[in-house]
This record gives sequence, structure tokens and C-alpha cells, in this order.
Amino acid sequence: MGGSPGRAEPNLPNSYRPVVINEIYAQAADADYIELFNYSARPVDISGCFLSNDAATNRFRIPANTILPALGIIAFDESQLGFSLDAGGGTVYFVNPQRTRVIEAVRYPGQAVGLPMGHYPNGAARWKTLSAKTPGASNAK
Repeated sequence: MGGSPGRAEPNLPNSYRPVVINEIYAQAADADYIELFNYSARPVDISGCFLSNDAATNRFRIPANTILPALGIIAFDESQLGFSLDAGGGTVYFVNPQRTRVIEAVRYPGQAVGLPMGHYPNGAARWKTLSAKTPGASNAK
């Protein structure tokens, strides 16, 4: 969605670029969640953006007036999202409010019982199994 296969990406303004999917917890016996992190020095208004576990469906619209502060973290659990994540693995999508661009998509493998996947430190390039759940807080090594 909004990509340019086989060509360089257009250099369009993207105020959402510094926001990443930072932690995912997908467990059948526990409350799932998706965490976002703003790695920039400026706040980002993520109101109206979508989170989903299905490329064809924008399942959860982030509420109005949701500002992610500089270096800020926010988590949405499955009761807020209205959907659960597959403990055996899947993909999470973060989509712009216009539904024209996938800001980020993360494909995650099956998770160890009780342990989330995420970036350590927050926003780092690599994903790994984290040592503890930290929804809405800095990720645990």
C-alpha cells in the first residue's frame, strides 16, 4: 500500500516516520498488546492511524488527540484493539489515517510463553525476545 515496487521511494513528507512498533505480546492465555515508540525529539500526533493484524482490514483506529511525546511509548491491549494476536506468529500493521501507506509492518514468529518480542533498546534495529513484558514502558533486555 503506497509503495513503489522496483523503484526508489518518493521523498514525501511523513510525520509518522519516527514512530515504530516497539513491542508485541501475543499469548493465547494472556492479554495481547501492541506498543508504539516515538524515537524522535518531537511529539507525533498519531490520532486516526490504524493498527491491525490483517493487511486487508484496518481493525483499530487510534483515538483522537493521541499525541506520542518525544521518546514516548504507548501500548494498546487487546480489549482496546478489539482483536487478538496469533501466538503462533503473524504480522502487525501500523497504517496512516488516510489508509494510503503502511507506516510499519512487523512479522513476528511464535512467542515463548510469557515473553514478548520487541526492540532493545527501544527503537533499535533488531527484534528479539525480551526478558519481560513492559507495555507502555522502556523495554526489558
